[in-house]
Amino acid sequence: MQDKKYLATIVPLGPQARKQIQKGENLDVIRAAVWSETAKKLTPLLGSVCSRFLPATYAWSICNYRPFGVMLGGVTADMEDMLLCYTRARLEQMNEIEARQQRLISRGETLLNESPIQSLNITVVSIDSSNPGTRKELELAQKFFSGDISAAAGIYYLGYNCNQISESQEEQLLENLQEYALCVAELQELEVA
Repeated sequence: MQDKKYLATIVPLGPQARKQIQKGENLDVIRAAVWSETAKKLTPLLGSVCSRFLPATYAWSICNYRPFGVMLGGVTADMEDMLLCYTRARLEQMNEIEARQQRLISRGETLLNESPIQSLNITVVSIDSSNPGTRKELELAQKFFSGDISAAAGIYYLGYNCNQISESQEEQLLENLQEYALCVAELQELEVA
């Protein structure tokens, strides 16, 4: 049995939802709306990435008892788990991006590999794009950077319609967490015949 695969989505909350959260009103209704919006975005994954998806109640060893797997940034009781899930999703994203890069590098001939400064490694690789496996990896990278959710790696930013945000966008998101919800879906593997 393979490890379970999860996808966190960051969903911006509208002004009315934020007001209701501040008053503690209709939290389950807001969670249902966030799940509905997330489910619409996940639907194209069916048959290509997963056989089905469902709200995750226990993702990355973090218990999320909330209805629809949705944590609301404006709810004090949700904040800690929301930050834990976000951090874990970002870690999963970084690990998957690294694995994808390594698969591409391993398919080519390294022309240059230097570290001009300690925190930066530059690798130049000559890749044969006519190889079907290489072409598949390149297409996945293209989808990831174009914001296609089918290439998401651990997290998807619904408000930005992209798989990755800039450092400044992430800082703004984390500083204004009360304006967002985090929804975690479990993606069930496709059955291999």
